[in-house]
Amino acid sequence: MDKIAILVLAFALCGCSTMRHEIPHATINDVAVRSELNSGYRLVAVDGRPVERQKSKVNTVVPYAIITPGNHTLTLEPELGSNNPKTTISANIEEGKHYRFAVKEGNVVVVEDID
Repeated sequence: MDKIAILVLAFALCGCSTMRHEIPHATINDVAVRSELNSGYRLVAVDGRPVERQKSKVNTVVPYAIITPGNHTLTLEPELGSNNPKTTISANIEEGKHYRFAVKEGNVVVVEDID
């Protein structure tokens, strides 16, 4: 029984350690948004560079986009099957916040994800 408890603890610590980031960051949820809030876009680049995503050795985390605080240019592609055009938007990202995309008055914007 003690061996099982140790294995469970080791697994939990190993999984959690891969989710930590030493630099200040925020996250953007573009993959697990409720259907009624889904913008239809996925983040593909931040300031012209590929998106960094949360990950773990075991697929137990949602692959949110990880982004440093500050002003950024975000490149978005439509989801498969969508007629939306590829677009680029600017956003001011604050440390520790969780964001998602929304469409307001026909434009894609970054909003805080409080849902």
